[in-house]
Amino acid sequence: MALEALLAERGTTAAKIVLRQKVELRLDSELDAFADDLARLVLESSSKEVASDALSVLVAATKSYSDREIPYVRGLEVLTEIYEAMDGTEAVRFYQVWIAIFSAGGENYLRNLFESLECPDKPCWLVPYAVPVIDGQSLESQFPPKEEW
Repeated sequence: MALEALLAERGTTAAKIVLRQKVELRLDSELDAFADDLARLVLESSSKEVASDALSVLVAATKSYSDREIPYVRGLEVLTEIYEAMDGTEAVRFYQVWIAIFSAGGENYLRNLFESLECPDKPCWLVPYAVPVIDGQSLESQFPPKEEW
């Protein structure tokens, strides 16, 4: 029912209750199967809301907000698996998954990830709203050609 509620875009409460075992204890295999279903939604759903909700359930499940809740121990692992399986066609963006990983305690994973990336040959240029003018002189010559913006 919790998965059906996510798919019908009726919120994340039921899914968070299940994964944090707030109402009843569940077998690890049940929790893992549910988390795998959530991961599949993040990676395969065409709905941004469904994919984002599934991602938020996984993040929330890594934390406990009361004595009656048990954090899902594989939460960070599932989030990193999601990131590593992403190919850019998902309804969620890479930065959303990075934030989720960070929120779930994955600072070291992200640090290692970013340190392992190669720097680009050229800097990234954003299109300026307007070329700055200082003391009556345009700074246009300091910008790359427009086709590189």
